[in-house]
Amino acid sequence: MTTTLREKSIKSPTPAKAPSRISRLVRGLIRNIVWCFGTFIVSLLVLEVALRACGVGGEEYLKMDPTIGFTHLENKPIVVRSEGWSYDPANSKGIRDYEYSVTAAPGVHRVAFLGDSKTESIQVPLKDNFPKEIERRLNAKSSSGGRETAEGGSNVSNALGGKVECINFGMSGYGTAQEVLQYMRDVRQYKPEVTVLVYHVLDNDENTAPVQPETFTPRPYFSVNDQGVLKPDWLFLDAWFCSERAVYFKACDWLRRNSYVLGVLAQIDKTSKGQKYYDLYQQKVLLPIYESLANLVPAVRYKPDEVSMAQRASLAKEFEKPVSNFGSTSEEQIPDRPPGFLENDYNVLLLNHRLHFRVTAALIRKLNQVCKENGSKLVVATLPAPTSQIFYFKEVNALQQISKEEGFDFVNLHEAFPKSAGGESSPLFVGFHFSRLGHNIVANELTPVIERNLKRN
Repeated sequence: MTTTLREKSIKSPTPAKAPSRISRLVRGLIRNIVWCFGTFIVSLLVLEVALRACGVGGEEYLKMDPTIGFTHLENKPIVVRSEGWSYDPANSKGIRDYEYSVTAAPGVHRVAFLGDSKTESIQVPLKDNFPKEIERRLNAKSSSGGRETAEGGSNVSNALGGKVECINFGMSGYGTAQEVLQYMRDVRQYKPEVTVLVYHVLDNDENTAPVQPETFTPRPYFSVNDQGVLKPDWLFLDAWFCSERAVYFKACDWLRRNSYVLGVLAQIDKTSKGQKYYDLYQQKVLLPIYESLANLVPAVRYKPDEVSMAQRASLAKEFEKPVSNFGSTSEEQIPDRPPGFLENDYNVLLLNHRLHFRVTAALIRKLNQVCKENGSKLVVATLPAPTSQIFYFKEVNALQQISKEEGFDFVNLHEAFPKSAGGESSPLFVGFHFSRLGHNIVANELTPVIERNLKRN
């Protein structure tokens, strides 16, 4: 019997070749890589969810700002556990406060607070910081028809009327220079009737360019000439924005906004700095990675945008006018030289302090001038400090004199707190910052002063 070609093809199929050993190894390797990668991603997601649920890893909340240096990440929950405790987001404008429209509702009186981390107050819940305590007291007194109520503080008469909004623009690490720039760029558009500048120890040293460039913080600095004309300088800030650290900030912007895992790693990085082997790891591993990333992705390199350059030019122009009464503050008595200081070393410190304070004094006079132009009353409050800070108390006395010359209110909060040499624990502080009790003391002192200034308007 003959067999057709079709039948032959059906009866005798060509046998499939068995995969080679190399092919099997490659496929197995690919499966293992995919499995490991998938396991890693799932584990990372589980860890991310767990950290969010526990509120751990939320202390990475700063972003670069080409005009002021740095600000809060918008809408980023700020979770603090390392010093005190709080869980509150920054609002859509990057202010660690509730959401406020730029234009106040009719009949609303606004108070703006400028300051550093003591004013920012992330160590306590938002509702417990002194700006919110002052707001609560003023509104409670106003709604009670001018009668004293259980919240304490001063009595607000019916003549004030309307709601009071206290907006906290405090930002960790800011000096007076940044606070003045912040008022001019961001704060004055909210039309506060009273502006409270909270002055703290070290503020005087954060306004002028450092002698050792490697120690600078990314911020604009100021100088002032003999005619009282202030000049902002963004040179150091631009230099930092070109650093490897800035590359990390820009390249990881999305992760810094959204990842709690990265927040934990950033906190480990912060607490490990200064340790020998970790610093070596940073120098040999992390910095080359940032540099390679910048070379591979040029977009992560800093380039000043048109908006920032326009802001800088506009602000610089406003400083061209000399400040009022510049140089009229009488020199304070030179503080006694502390034990252990050589005379020459002390004289150098004193000279630097005077040079720095020339800029600080001019900045505060400028702030008062700009506040007046925008219908706002300035109040300067100086925070408590250890009694060993002799130069700081020299600044406090000079600021009080400036307040008399310029006609704004001055509050020395140091007098309301127990004297301290520094280092000892106190129920008024959480680490270096105020506890809720400390915030209440600040509110006790500032509420009547703010009330008086609101009535003047």
